[in-house]
Amino acid sequence: MSRNAIIAAANYIQTLDLRLEIAEMSEMMAHLHSDAQMQAFHAGETDALPAFYAHVYRKRLGPYADLMPVEESAPILRGEPAVA
Repeated sequence: MSRNAIIAAANYIQTLDLRLEIAEMSEMMAHLHSDAQMQAFHAGETDALPAFYAHVYRKRLGPYADLMPVEESAPILRGEPAVA
């Protein structure tokens, strides 16, 4: 495979990945505008992880999602100490 073909393939893969990221961000923006649970979470009114974020979290973990329950992976907000 020539150097140009390798570079073209790498650019193509990078473009596909970027399009997936843009689609995910667009979906997140739509949820931020319409989902009261997400709005409350980002306003600091609740520490409960919104269902959309829980879904994305489990999707990214893939087959390992069962090893890390969403309930145990809530973000630490407002400088709360980590539980050992």
